[in-house]
Amino acid sequence: MARKKRDNEWSAKDIAYLEKHYTDGTHKVLLKRFPNRTWESIMCKARTMGFSGQRKIRMDEWENWEIQYLKDNYTYKDKKTILGNLNHRTWAGILQKATSMGLVRTNFWVKSEIVYLIENYETEPIEDLLKKFPGRTWSAIQLKATRNGAPSRSKGGEHSWAKWEIDYLRKHYAKERKEIIMLALAGRTWASIHAQAHLMGATGRHKPKEKGGHSWAKWEDEYILQNYMVESGTNMKIALPDRTWVAIKGRARTILGLKRPQSIGSRKYSANHDFFKTWSHDMAYILGFMYADGNLCIHHRKSCNGLIYTVNFTQKHPAILYEIKNKLKYSGTIYFHEIIDKYGARGVHNLTITSQTMFEDLKNLGVQERKSLIMAFPTCVPDEFMGDFIRGYFDGDGCVRHLSQTHLDCHFCSGSKEYLIGLENWLRNEAYLSEKEVKLNKNFIIYYITKTWGRYI
Repeated sequence: MARKKRDNEWSAKDIAYLEKHYTDGTHKVLLKRFPNRTWESIMCKARTMGFSGQRKIRMDEWENWEIQYLKDNYTYKDKKTILGNLNHRTWAGILQKATSMGLVRTNFWVKSEIVYLIENYETEPIEDLLKKFPGRTWSAIQLKATRNGAPSRSKGGEHSWAKWEIDYLRKHYAKERKEIIMLALAGRTWASIHAQAHLMGATGRHKPKEKGGHSWAKWEDEYILQNYMVESGTNMKIALPDRTWVAIKGRARTILGLKRPQSIGSRKYSANHDFFKTWSHDMAYILGFMYADGNLCIHHRKSCNGLIYTVNFTQKHPAILYEIKNKLKYSGTIYFHEIIDKYGARGVHNLTITSQTMFEDLKNLGVQERKSLIMAFPTCVPDEFMGDFIRGYFDGDGCVRHLSQTHLDCHFCSGSKEYLIGLENWLRNEAYLSEKEVKLNKNFIIYYITKTWGRYI
């Protein structure tokens, strides 16, 4: 049987053209001749034809119009404009070519700009100078002024600061936050603001030093009182950039008398920690799944005041875990790891959330640590959500078998006989299933057999 020809195979006509023009034609011409091929595939084909290494000189060949464009525009046009006109060239290649041509980029100053700068540099506010020279940074203006003999602005004391800046410092330096001051004085660094404030005698930014550390401003204490119990440590450090997290915690505990649970704010990932406080169909489903394939755990660590409370969900297949993660609005990761036990090696996916609030809410709902053999059927689930609860438990520790075309066999498994007895009673009393349909065997498995395909909990 004849071999089927592939769409990307080279025809005899293409090979003949490549053999004739590869070494002397520009890559732009070659790409135009073979529009459905990449430059890498053209080079690969040329190498198989014996042209290895003969194309290197032609790759960087510059056409006459490109060289003329560089001569006319390189010294003053911006990088984006040059790359836009030479869009098939990289900036590194353009720099190399311009250097070999002796071209130098100079963002030159015209004579009128230099004259204005020398006359006004010492007295003009920074904002006005930046507006006068919109295409230049303050560093570039300073450098040009210094090279042309203009006196240094720092030698004159207050004369380099506008009146409104000095008035603003006198009024706000002692009590306003650092970020707000820097935002108001956008052209100044914090070091220059701090130095200018001391020259003016505005030294009351902090209270006198207290025993054991640096003094705290009133606004800092107010911010901690308002936000310490709800904000994360990262956000607190951003709001108080002059303070470490250790200093903030020490101030909150020892001076302001604040003590927040470990689960608030300091964790790496976010979640809806109050999810199990309000009943809903999703909440009941996830609670049922927790009874089946979840667990609570307390870890002891010195770095976290002794205790870390975790809520864990485990499954072989991660699809359900991703749904639970989305419902809980958890921003962390679902991890995969391998377990080796008496049944051999098997892989499981794990969703772990560190939350003391969730931990305590689940305990109030009947979930216990090491619950597998001792848990009881919950009595706190409202009747309207019990179907969702059992559906969640079934997705964790249940299965379905098709005995025949008319019979459906459902299993509920558990290590706790007490739990299954409670589930068996609910199925008989509330789901109206007969004793023949629901049976509990000695292996702690409930068999639910029905002839009607549509009867699901």
